[in-house]
Amino acid sequence: MGSRIKNIIKYITIKTSKVTGVTNLFYKLNKDRKIILAYHNVIPDKYFNDYIHLDYSIRESQFRKHLDVIKRRFNVGVDLYNTKEITITFDDGYKNQYSIASKILDEYNMNGYFFYVADLLEEKDILSIDKIQYWLDHVCPGKYENKKYNLVLDIEDTTSRRNQWIKIQTLIDNKVSFDEICDILNDMYRFEDININKKFYDLRFTPIKKYELNDMKENGHKIGAHSSSHNILSNMKKDDLNKDIDKCKDLLNKGIYNTKTFCYPFGGVEDVSEEVMNTVKEKGFSNAMSFMNTKLNNREYGQFFMPRMTLPNTYDEDYIDFILSGTYYFLRNRRLLPKNE
Repeated sequence: MGSRIKNIIKYITIKTSKVTGVTNLFYKLNKDRKIILAYHNVIPDKYFNDYIHLDYSIRESQFRKHLDVIKRRFNVGVDLYNTKEITITFDDGYKNQYSIASKILDEYNMNGYFFYVADLLEEKDILSIDKIQYWLDHVCPGKYENKKYNLVLDIEDTTSRRNQWIKIQTLIDNKVSFDEICDILNDMYRFEDININKKFYDLRFTPIKKYELNDMKENGHKIGAHSSSHNILSNMKKDDLNKDIDKCKDLLNKGIYNTKTFCYPFGGVEDVSEEVMNTVKEKGFSNAMSFMNTKLNNREYGQFFMPRMTLPNTYDEDYIDFILSGTYYFLRNRRLLPKNE
């Protein structure tokens, strides 16, 4: 089925759900279910483009639209077990979350969770996964090759860049490390020779500084752990996993983090093993966030695998309500939103 037909069916479904009262019905049916929202980067509209590294980001104007809809339906707070409140979270720890997202929340008199990768505080300027996508989005057009992995990247336009991202994902699926992929790409074309708008780069890829984290905490926001390396934790050896979470525990003990809530990088079932959950618990964290709010097989949501949902990048209030109410989740999974217990 073509994308145009799918979009038409989706539009009709959303509008019909509103007109018939189905959306409001699911708001009522899910009223005792805790909703936690997951965001990443909030980017000024003028910089937003069809970049791979912005796939999980949102335009500033759309983020404001989300908040307008949210505040009509919910109170917003940081109590993860209060079903009368919705909780807003952000992952990673880049500058835009401080200078744009947190400031907008302050304006709306809302507080949120900002899960911050420990290595960004001192050791890393950019996460390896973002560095990979940055290279693919902004490297000069050309044909690039790596013999070790029989990898050929043919960069021409936006479509071709996305096709090459599929090839990189295959390496990731085969457990080639993010750092090694960065080395491969750097050998093909050096990162330092790539040029993009400096203001955009600073917002998207510069980490939040310590004094900015303190400012956010003073304004009532929660700063939590998002691992140290932002690697896929389930792929890590036990010793490396312990070192990763220990570094987060150290920042918690030093007061850099002001919440014992942990957030897993990526956060899918395949990214978070039982060993990972047990390690996070053993290190003294009180609960932990997953990422995708989907029906699970062979696992239940719980204290150390708490569900979060995402909202679409849209200005359509009916579409936002369609997701927030749990209507879409029910149509897809044939069940109400999971309880956060």
